[in-house]
Amino acid sequence: MPLLEVRSVSKIYQTDGGPVTALRDISFGVDAGDMIALVGRSGCGKSTLLNLCGTMDFPTAGDVLLEGQNTKELNDAALTRLRREKVGFIFQSFQLMHTLTAVENVELPLLLARKSNARATAMERLRWVELDRYADRPPHQLSRGQQQRVSIARALAHNPRLILADEPIGNLDTATGEVVLNLLVRAAREFNVAVIIATHSAESATLADRVMHLRDGRMEQVSSEIEIARAR
Repeated sequence: MPLLEVRSVSKIYQTDGGPVTALRDISFGVDAGDMIALVGRSGCGKSTLLNLCGTMDFPTAGDVLLEGQNTKELNDAALTRLRREKVGFIFQSFQLMHTLTAVENVELPLLLARKSNARATAMERLRWVELDRYADRPPHQLSRGQQQRVSIARALAHNPRLILADEPIGNLDTATGEVVLNLLVRAAREFNVAVIIATHSAESATLADRVMHLRDGRMEQVSSEIEIARAR
């Protein structure tokens, strides 16, 4: 059984100008330890698909299953618990709280979930991204690359099963982006977590186990690790 399974998912938004189809009959599975890249132009449906995988939105048709649980069968409390315990989110704009220090940002979701040893766990994750010496600095005293590494530490703090990263290197230079991408590859392998990245970046795709190409809301092509290696 895949860790995450997307079955014949479509998403239609109702607008003043009429219905807009964002996704059309998308199906795929992701195993623990996999790193998947969703590739396509802006507006192709990448972010919508990530939101469906993370239960931040819901399909018009089809099903999203996480560890065999059909997410549309869960009530609001169960969905909140699922996001808090099983999913980690990483954003292009980092989404750190600027009134908190680095370690407090990583610690916050653990405190909200009433986890024990929250500070020790937060420091452990900061050490993993090699930022423990910056634990007491607020985000504005960190570079953008460091801020994204803090957000990775935060996403990993509660030992999720799935990490969803929306353009995680979109605001970073090439060298810094490579550091972030390599951390995400390590996270998939070392924590046995499934990682899905939505990206425009060719560099992201070369590090993925599979690349799923989206165009106009449709899955246009899926490339395996072997096919990616041949293309390098």
